[in-house]
Amino acid sequence: MTLPSELLAVTRSNLQRLVREIRTTWIPLPETPLIGWLPKNIKLPSEDSDNAGYYRVEYVPYFWGVMHALDSPVSWMVVMQKAAQIGWTVLLAADICKCAAVDPARILMLFPKDEKGRLFMDEKLVPIIEGSPAVSRVIDISTSRKGGSRSTRKKFPGGEVRTVGSNSISNVKSTTARRGYVEEPDDTNKDVGDQGDAIRHLRERLKRMRNKKLIIGGTPAVADLSQVEHYVRLGTMRVLPVTCHDCGECHVLDWENVSWLEKEGVPRTRYSACISRKPLCIPARNAAVPGTTTAARPISCRPVTLRARGAMPLPAGLRPNAARGLSRMRLNP
Repeated sequence: MTLPSELLAVTRSNLQRLVREIRTTWIPLPETPLIGWLPKNIKLPSEDSDNAGYYRVEYVPYFWGVMHALDSPVSWMVVMQKAAQIGWTVLLAADICKCAAVDPARILMLFPKDEKGRLFMDEKLVPIIEGSPAVSRVIDISTSRKGGSRSTRKKFPGGEVRTVGSNSISNVKSTTARRGYVEEPDDTNKDVGDQGDAIRHLRERLKRMRNKKLIIGGTPAVADLSQVEHYVRLGTMRVLPVTCHDCGECHVLDWENVSWLEKEGVPRTRYSACISRKPLCIPARNAAVPGTTTAARPISCRPVTLRARGAMPLPAGLRPNAARGLSRMRLNP
């Protein structure tokens, strides 16, 4: 039996379209690094940032190395000892969005208490998903039982993100995951149900997974007793040095060398000078800016003002030689 030519043409066209659709789903997505993926796909809500709109990595140069480590298949654990309010939680939410869209898997987030996890979902993750079309198509942010999502659990094809509190042994020991996040490790429970600390239990949930990743970040509480300090010492303990424009020397910024310009009308202003003793450098006020600076360029030895993001101009009446050897940077709170 021979089909009519018109029917054969329609059948052939439908088969070709079906093959094209199947082929596109089988082709692997290009491996875009996190530092290049965020500016194209993540939009920050206005209620969470002064710079609403697409994520701008040039505002957070201190995270560039962290972003590369999050992409690295070699580094299975990434730890950051950080200051407060530098955008760390937003970076974690953005990284979760990329995992859901590009490399889906089950994700566990460990918080000191359950309520902290709910606040993260409501105030950080859900607003970013709602404002980012590339992610909102993937992650279900509803709380309907039919869809499987809850206030502490968001489903997406191939995985889910779930927040758990460290104060319950059933929370920490219940689920296997390929990716784990720990927020404020110094506040997590050190002895969950007389069975050890919560972070160790989370590590157990990851140990049988290939391509696992454990991300820990927080502000240290007590020196030598801090959980985040402990995990930092287990790694390579990398730092972020800055380079002098003139002498080329590198050094790590330190709070001990912070200097303020005490001038009325210029609040929250810091000055930085190269700490090298070379003839090219004029360390007039041996000042440096700590590692949480938002400046994307290195400091200078010359009496040249460096304009960092959000930096204000030098106040009127300040003589150029008063800023000799100083680079102007601003620290966000």
